Amino acid sequence: MRIPFALHRRIPQVRRVLEHRDQLVRDLEAARAQIAALNAQLGETLDAARAGRDAAETRERSLATEVAVRNAWVAQVEADLRRVQGALQQAQKEFLRRPVHSTETMLLFHDGSHARAAAQELHGLLRPMRAMNTPLVRLGRPNDGGYVMLDRGLDGVPAYSLGVGDDVSWDLAMAERGCDVWLYDHTITALPETHPALHWERVGIAAESAGDMRSLADLITANGHQDRTDLILKMDIEGAEWEVLEVAASETLAQFSQIVMEVHGMAPDINEGHERRAAVLRRLNETHQLFHVHGNNWGSLAIVGGIPIVDVMELCYARRGDYSFTPTTQVFPTPLDQPCHPERPDYFLGAMGAF
Repeated sequence: MRIPFALHRRIPQVRRVLEHRDQLVRDLEAARAQIAALNAQLGETLDAARAGRDAAETRERSLATEVAVRNAWVAQVEADLRRVQGALQQAQKEFLRRPVHSTETMLLFHDGSHARAAAQELHGLLRPMRAMNTPLVRLGRPNDGGYVMLDRGLDGVPAYSLGVGDDVSWDLAMAERGCDVWLYDHTITALPETHPALHWERVGIAAESAGDMRSLADLITANGHQDRTDLILKMDIEGAEWEVLEVAASETLAQFSQIVMEVHGMAPDINEGHERRAAVLRRLNETHQLFHVHGNNWGSLAIVGGIPIVDVMELCYARRGDYSFTPTTQVFPTPLDQPCHPERPDYFLGAMGAF
């Protein structure tokens, strides 16, 4: 059969149209396959999302239940604590309505928000720290009369000993280290023991010089030490330390590289003048850092608003500029300490630097 020439010329065009159609069919099938794959992937993603949502909701419900249980437990503990505190306060009110003194334990109880606030303030002011890279040494006799000091700057320097009584063991220990010691006590007629390095004068220590009393600054000047900055001070003057420290100029206190002393009347609401004592300690803290504390068990232990405070304490300070200090968790008393009253247990102060 013969194909007309005009039609024969259009065969390539038809063939191209058919090939284009076949390509479009293939592209459509590929697109459908890709859509099917995307639908399958979307389905998997939706399934995973639903599973994650369900797991999150389950975890949320579990956590909510756990929080509710813990909150209930905390509420129960707080309620129990309130009951215990209430019972303790009631017991104190019933059995300890006024200070109860025991010659055996020397235990005193006081309550009240003012007393507790005062006790908290004292705890904040009596926060010892550790002098880095500096060992401690105890100087003086066992029990009452010995003091813990930093074993640095104690050799061949002038030392002041305010208050002597019947004990010069600390003074003799300093003399053995090459120190000259100036001792002052107007209540004795002679030293219990002499030594060429001990220089005693029968005068007392007070805020101002008058009669047989001398101020700390006047004693330093009289001894020609007004320009020294390496002095050592030991003080045990039965409560007069507060007026001495209250009026002493900061420049005078700064002349002492170390200050060890016994302070009296620390229990607030039992002794008058808590504000005065706190002010003196704040002022002393400006120039010196407390590094050691010890409770004197000849004195009383006061429970003030639930806080233990020793009425008579031995405090050991070092000049701030001489050392690098770091917080300490040291428990007091330490192995260097000894009970002042040998027949009574020492007072446990705990880790005073950690609170």
